[in-house]
Amino acid sequence: MKLCIICRKEKEEFSDEHVIPDSIKGYYHIYTVCKTCNSDLGTKVDSKLVNHKFIEFQRHLLGIKGKSGAIPNPFSGTQTIKDDPEQKVIVTFDDKGQLIPKLLPKIPNITNPDDLANYSFTIDASDLHLKDKIIEKILKRNGIDKSRVNFQEQRERSERPWIQSQMAIDIKDFRIGLLKIAYEFAVDTIEDYFNDPMALLISEVLFKADLLRMEKEITFFGSGLDKEVLKPLSHLIEFENNNHYLVLMQVESIGLICQVNLFNCFSIAIKLSDSSEYLNEGIMIGVNDISKSTFEKLTIDDLVKRTYSPIEYRFQYWLPNEAELFKFAELQNDSAFDFFKLNEQIPFYDKNGNILYENIDIKLKQPQLEHIPKGDVYNDIITQIVLDEELFIKLCPTMDLYQVVSVQIEQHRLTKV
Repeated sequence: MKLCIICRKEKEEFSDEHVIPDSIKGYYHIYTVCKTCNSDLGTKVDSKLVNHKFIEFQRHLLGIKGKSGAIPNPFSGTQTIKDDPEQKVIVTFDDKGQLIPKLLPKIPNITNPDDLANYSFTIDASDLHLKDKIIEKILKRNGIDKSRVNFQEQRERSERPWIQSQMAIDIKDFRIGLLKIAYEFAVDTIEDYFNDPMALLISEVLFKADLLRMEKEITFFGSGLDKEVLKPLSHLIEFENNNHYLVLMQVESIGLICQVNLFNCFSIAIKLSDSSEYLNEGIMIGVNDISKSTFEKLTIDDLVKRTYSPIEYRFQYWLPNEAELFKFAELQNDSAFDFFKLNEQIPFYDKNGNILYENIDIKLKQPQLEHIPKGDVYNDIITQIVLDEELFIKLCPTMDLYQVVSVQIEQHRLTKV
């Protein structure tokens, strides 16, 4: 027996829950949703999202099949010809994804079968073999003797008529599917979040598929189609592709929020808690890579390591006189000039050559040190760290000690995730 994160009851049977629905190529699996809730989420919550017209377009463009094995047709239903609104049309696709319009039979309305005039009906060329059956149905329906009727056939080729289509687009209800994704990501990522008051509220909304309560009590930032919510991380994450991205962030004035981006089609931020003390590093990113069929979680450090160059160190030295300055300049021109390393790390020494820190990062991470930000942050992360004690490094090839008063660490953006 274990606790289901949706109904919050002790259950025995649990099944594989796709946080991001598998029908849109979600590869993020959790096993904390009971079998009953899993089924209910699929029919009452996920369906609001995966059956949305915009998602259908994306699935069609990417050739993503549903559970039935079929690629959705975003133009399903009956359309009309612009210049002939009574002529109905359906639109299908061939094996290459090309649109194939097809006329539906246009049957005449015979008001007085005893007073026959000229009537016509229209069928698509692909249905020409059904012509006789359609005629028989028309005559039988109107009680007309076939012997009284003369038939003439006329074939016409239309020059690319305009097809009119009306679509109902959901602008609110689909957000419950995004809410489910954000909630499950947070519960699976943050150990203590399950007991948060807002987590309790969200699980109740999802359990009952309560759209009215969601509208009243859950805070969404953006319409769901607004790309503005992505700007803070757009220099690190390649949102404009067909992958899915989840971003948990702590915002001091708001609390815990989750950004959800699917196919770069739906983009929204959702408030998950009033607390801003859940994530030690302040951010957690989930990357659902459709081309690689993978899902992975990245901390901000992971993200920076993947998108920026390795850390480069620049040292500011204290040189007591002009002679030392000249000596240092000559050393820099030596082809063997470098920072002495011990086990691939640069140590900090005292003035007598004793190691105080085996790795300068140990010192640089001390919280009391003054940090001076430089660079533009987006393309270059440059920070000058002012030291608060007398520290030295050794320089090759002379192995002399030189006092360091500050260290500048630099990283330059190379790519996006």
